[in-house]
Amino acid sequence: MGATGTLTRIGQGRRLPKAPPSLVGFGLLLPAMAIVGVFQLYPLIRGVVLSLRDARTGALTAHNYDRMLHDPAWQAAVVNAGKILLLVPLFVVVPLLLAFALFQAFRGWRFFRAVFFLSWLMPPVIVGYMFTPLLSADGPLHSLLKPIGLGGLAHDWLANQHTALWAVMAVFLWTIFGLGVGIYLAGLATIPAHLVEAARLDGASRLRILRHVVAPLLAPTIALWSVMVVASLLLGLYGFIYSLTNGGPGYSTMTPEYYIVSVLLNELNPSYAAALGTTLFLGVFAIVFTQMVAVYRRVVAD
Repeated sequence: MGATGTLTRIGQGRRLPKAPPSLVGFGLLLPAMAIVGVFQLYPLIRGVVLSLRDARTGALTAHNYDRMLHDPAWQAAVVNAGKILLLVPLFVVVPLLLAFALFQAFRGWRFFRAVFFLSWLMPPVIVGYMFTPLLSADGPLHSLLKPIGLGGLAHDWLANQHTALWAVMAVFLWTIFGLGVGIYLAGLATIPAHLVEAARLDGASRLRILRHVVAPLLAPTIALWSVMVVASLLLGLYGFIYSLTNGGPGYSTMTPEYYIVSVLLNELNPSYAAALGTTLFLGVFAIVFTQMVAVYRRVVAD
């Protein structure tokens, strides 16, 4: 017993001092910070430096940014990006309505949930080549329009400058809405069932339940999905545009992302492509950062 007490006192005397919590947290974050620095921050800084160099001489210059301000293709791409962002509410609401319908657990809802999600698993190029004949002048879509008196709408949707961009967006919506449905269903699963049931017993319609009960409780999920939609619309359309329209007709479906890749591959001008990419990054970062700040303030307020 005496020996045990001696060992206990020795062990207590040699106890190492505890590290400050802030130092422990920094140590845990250090590996992640190293990965982000090596694979994200360093390439970003290299891209900014490359955008300030002349492609032929390597000298520092602002010529790439000056060219960007007077480039009609880039200007058209930015305008198209603005038009695309107008569709964000549609991309946010459609999956929410479908998820809420599936949440009612009607007969066969599991089948529809799986079918909706399959569209997101298909590669963009495959989706593009699948919809190209459907939207052509003699495609199945027009065969359905003529019998119901809408034959005047029968044209090549992808070859018309006024409809090509919206046709691409419709295809993209068909592809991505399944992912949104899955995210919303995960959020709906966290809502207490008794709240929805209480509203139903009080005589509230499904639309009122969705608007006044479900939507407020799903605010963080809706905000997360809206951020993902914005990033996807500005940075995830290349495969669809390449397989559907190749940026045409004219500049009608040219997006900043698609034009940057075209400059890099067709002009072999990495400096100008880096300048365009830096500008696109700053624009997307500003939009997403604004969204995240709004979400944070909403969460804190609640």
